[in-house]
Amino acid sequence: MEAADAGAAIIHLHARDPVDGRPSPSADVYMRSLLEIARSTQAVINITKSDFIYIAKADEYQCPAGQRAIYRFSTLERNGLQARLYWTSACPSCPLKKQCTTGDYRGIRRWEHEEIFERVQERLDRKPVAMTLRRCTVEHVFGTLKHWMGWTHFLTKKLEHVNTEMSLHVLAYNLKRVSRSWVLPER
Repeated sequence: MEAADAGAAIIHLHARDPVDGRPSPSADVYMRSLLEIARSTQAVINITKSDFIYIAKADEYQCPAGQRAIYRFSTLERNGLQARLYWTSACPSCPLKKQCTTGDYRGIRRWEHEEIFERVQERLDRKPVAMTLRRCTVEHVFGTLKHWMGWTHFLTKKLEHVNTEMSLHVLAYNLKRVSRSWVLPER
């Protein structure tokens, strides 16, 4: 709601439980939030893959409207990764179709190792301060190293040589940091 009030034309909705404020997988909570936004603003609501809940036991997704998107087939992507495709047969008559897809059906791709990303996201959701801390401590170092390397790629090839090159960059960074902490006697 605040995004629409601030002038946003497109909104991405993360439905939250009205009792405790935590993200909610409930289709009822999602629909109530969606209807409230639709009543109070002209903004377009953008439904993304993150709004679909994966149910591992059944190997299917629950869409924001509460329908089941079942596994249909697997495909080998151009990058060599295996992906599974899901969709529901309820799309043509769904009240959310306009916000969800321009096609006949909304397809969902699931990479074969996507559960790894989901576990990482769950850890970050449980401890949101961790990412803030990482930005403060690690990202600056990597940004500095990238700048020293010319914003591009490693100059060497093969993992063994790249490891050596990276180690030299880290050593140089650490030496520079230590040298700045030395206090030299005045002359």
